[in-house]
Amino acid sequence: TQEGRFTLFLESSDNKEVAFIKADLWMQMGNHGHGSSPLKITQLAPGEFDVTRAYFVMKGSWQIRVTYEQASKQE
Repeated sequence: TQEGRFTLFLESSDNKEVAFIKADLWMQMGNHGHGSSPLKITQLAPGEFDVTRAYFVMKGSWQIRVTYEQASKQE
């Protein structure tokens, strides 16, 4: 029931620019999965983001899924 907060860092091993696209929380539960409410993401510095409104609504293993773009390729 409490809001989670964490810092997300995007770094490249080859020192090429990495552009943040989006992030979300996801939990896989057998044959189905679900996310959480939308995160609030604020850029603090290049490659550094403050992530708030992170609600882990159930006990278990959650994934922090991050989409980024580098060299015109999105992953």
